[in-house]
Amino acid sequence: MKVATQFIPPSLISSFCFLLLILMALLVQSTAWFGLLNWFPSPNLWVPLFIYLMLNRSGLHRVFWFLTMYILLLTCTVALPFVTFLTLSVTFFIIHFLQSRFSTLSIFDLVLLSTGAIVSFPLVYSLVLWFGSLPFSFVLAIVTG
Repeated sequence: MKVATQFIPPSLISSFCFLLLILMALLVQSTAWFGLLNWFPSPNLWVPLFIYLMLNRSGLHRVFWFLTMYILLLTCTVALPFVTFLTLSVTFFIIHFLQSRFSTLSIFDLVLLSTGAIVSFPLVYSLVLWFGSLPFSFVLAIVTG
């Protein structure tokens, strides 16, 4: 008798497990955290998973996980779509630059990149929002005189 995993490729099982982990992290951040600790800001629990997937996947898999993360973030958060896309893109290109610059990245580098991304993600998001509002405020100032 054959086991079900003999019919399913291991890469598909791994992808499904990562998808479940990302969904659990997003759901904890967006719903359960506010039920338990509503006075304390929720951490971005999905960022280390995003960093890991961007570091350990090849080109087409990176694009798939980038778009998957983007779609899941849009469904689980109230973040603006374009700003979220730009923020994920900045994180994606920083990881790509570091990976092309250094041939091997250790677990310490993964922890360092995850910590940096967790701290910088809200900052980059705020900067993109601020720079995006500059043309609007400039036009508004001209129109209102």
